[in-house]
Amino acid sequence: MLRSQAILRNSAETPLVDFHGRPMPWIYYQWATSLTHEGATLAADCLLHRLQQFESTQIASYGMTGIPLVTSVLVQGEGRYSGLCLRPKPEPHGTRRQIEGTGDKTKPVVLIDDCICSGASLHKAFTILETEGYRVEGALCVAEFPWQGGMDWARALGYRVEALFNVWTDLEAPESNPPAGHRRISPEWDTSYRIADGLPPAAVARHVIQHFFATGAAPLPPFRFDREYNASGGVIVSLRNCSTDRRLARDGFYHLVPGDADMGRDVVLATLLAVRSAKLDASSYDMDHVKIGVTLFEDHEEITPTKLDYARYGILVRSKVHPWKSSGALPNTQFFNSEIEQLHHACRTNARISSTEPYSLYRHTVTKSVENGQDWPPYGVSQQENSLADIPPFGDALVQRVREAISAFCACEPISGAPLPENLLQQTIYGAAVSLYHHGKLVGCWTSAQGTLDTMLIDAAEKAWKDERYAESKSALSLSSLEEMAVLVSVFVGRERLGPITQEQASQRLRLGRDTLLAYQGKQSAIMLSFIPCQYDWSKQKMAQSVLAKSSLSDPPDGWIFYNTRCWLAHAGQVGPLDFGYLVRNSGAMPNIESDIRLLSDYLRDKIGDDGLPAYVYYPVFNTETAKGTAARIILALDAMISAGRLLNAPELCEAGINGLAFCCDHISERSSPLTLNIPEMECGIAADVMLVSALYRAQAEDILHRPQVKGLVARLGTIFHADGAITWQKPGQRIGADHDLFPGAALYMAVQNRVQNERRFRFKMNTDSV
Repeated sequence: MLRSQAILRNSAETPLVDFHGRPMPWIYYQWATSLTHEGATLAADCLLHRLQQFESTQIASYGMTGIPLVTSVLVQGEGRYSGLCLRPKPEPHGTRRQIEGTGDKTKPVVLIDDCICSGASLHKAFTILETEGYRVEGALCVAEFPWQGGMDWARALGYRVEALFNVWTDLEAPESNPPAGHRRISPEWDTSYRIADGLPPAAVARHVIQHFFATGAAPLPPFRFDREYNASGGVIVSLRNCSTDRRLARDGFYHLVPGDADMGRDVVLATLLAVRSAKLDASSYDMDHVKIGVTLFEDHEEITPTKLDYARYGILVRSKVHPWKSSGALPNTQFFNSEIEQLHHACRTNARISSTEPYSLYRHTVTKSVENGQDWPPYGVSQQENSLADIPPFGDALVQRVREAISAFCACEPISGAPLPENLLQQTIYGAAVSLYHHGKLVGCWTSAQGTLDTMLIDAAEKAWKDERYAESKSALSLSSLEEMAVLVSVFVGRERLGPITQEQASQRLRLGRDTLLAYQGKQSAIMLSFIPCQYDWSKQKMAQSVLAKSSLSDPPDGWIFYNTRCWLAHAGQVGPLDFGYLVRNSGAMPNIESDIRLLSDYLRDKIGDDGLPAYVYYPVFNTETAKGTAARIILALDAMISAGRLLNAPELCEAGINGLAFCCDHISERSSPLTLNIPEMECGIAADVMLVSALYRAQAEDILHRPQVKGLVARLGTIFHADGAITWQKPGQRIGADHDLFPGAALYMAVQNRVQNERRFRFKMNTDSV
């Protein structure tokens, strides 16, 4: 009955949409059966049979779909069961209850529902029941959507969660399986017209659009392009507004099987998909104001997450449960700039793969073809491992030219040395900036955007040296001070122009340390170089806000411009590139790990206060610190100092760490009823208790471990390990608020340290007995 009646398909009579208003091909529709005599009877029979495996005789529903099921069970249960109905919010009048019915809080409760997907409703229902003092045994549903996470997190917390049917294997629900790759579109081909050979992909895409607008059919692809390309992994076509860089459309497809690729055909089809997604037609948009970029993916290499490389590779993820759920993320994009963010964007945002759903991960290199004469935002392409801008002599040449210019200005002489070659950096240069520092203090800064790279550098250097805003700071400077000055050169190698968006929207696109930001309004403008927020420990929001405040621009301004920026710093006789606002270290030499450990552990020890505890956090930019915070973080620092002291044979570090742990143990008390850490003005809790005991084991602090309060704390922590496998301080049936992320791992680690400590004691006793 469920197979034939509970799978409701999208149709003109019954249009279906998801939470975001997007069309859905089908939904699981329990109402079609539960509101009929036969369906209600059969559902109750099945539910009653499975309920025999539960302890509970009290059942509940949350929302509307569970009410007919609960009612049917109550009617056919021969008086064994009583029921409850949960509201999302308390009734504002009458009894003002959130749980309706004559409940018995001495009895456990089982939630009855039509289906479980992500478990969001399950979580809300459990929270309502436990908040009111009920013990939840678990849940029973008619159909489950596996790999959506709902069953997994509930079972992990010790709840019993069962389902009568699997929606895929038992109910044979249709997979939302759209055609893969180039099969997504089947255009009408114009066999009488073929695009000429020898064009770049972006030019071919324009011919496709023009022919499609004129005839409604797709032209045949060229036999060859202007050169060899590798697009065996797929093609995406992007359309942007020429004057504002605003994206109008982007669409295309991937190929997991290289044999499926045909670059000419794929460029044509991806272009048509982009036109269709943008809903463009010849009458609604002037293609003279549109520029086109074609992104090409090479072969996909299956990898583990350890081989992610955000700078060099795009990625593709594909569900192993539902292969139609696949999508990717480009390298070097806006909004995020790390491997874990790239993976999250591909998995969760684009492919919508659930957190428990297994998937395959692939990586690929990315190249882009842009129409001749058009610039393009510098995002979404693979960064070459040895790009010209990262070669040290390039930065040396820039800095040397700046020093030559300033020397000439000071001596009132012509600039010596040859101008920088116009093709020194094989990218379009949109501007350059020079920042001068003397003994760490800024003494001049200027930006220039006119002419060649050489003329921009000379102009920026001269005006930075003459910058009146810092006249007082450089009043004592002379030509002899030039060699003492640190020179920071910034070059703008990519640009994206945006319209009047708010500072909040602009900040979301920023990459701190890599993007220079300019805002303009009328004839007024303000600019902030990429490295500045890193120097001042600013957030993205603070950087955007500061740009507007710099020239008193309104929010939103007339427009924003993002410049992809490369920076080089000349300091102490060396020149090196910056990345994310900081000097890139030479990766050729092996780091001295022990010196780094000494540096960090001394840093922690220097921040220890009179109570023996290090500061919670220190802000080096502002030379301020926060003394109090979470106790767990403080204990972790003490544990680290003891480990460092042993590695470095530094007893002073061990002593400082153990003294801090002893101070913590002096503050174990019965805050409510059980023994727990209770340090004044600090946020304590059972996680801090676990980390404290774990640190004492690792420190082998036998005298502290034998204190009565510590023994009592250890005994109490033994109760967090439950027979059902859950690791939590909460009782069975009341665990909805349990931390099932970091805490269980910390507790397991504590248990391991306990085992190691006991083995040490046993070996010591055996050695003593043998002596």
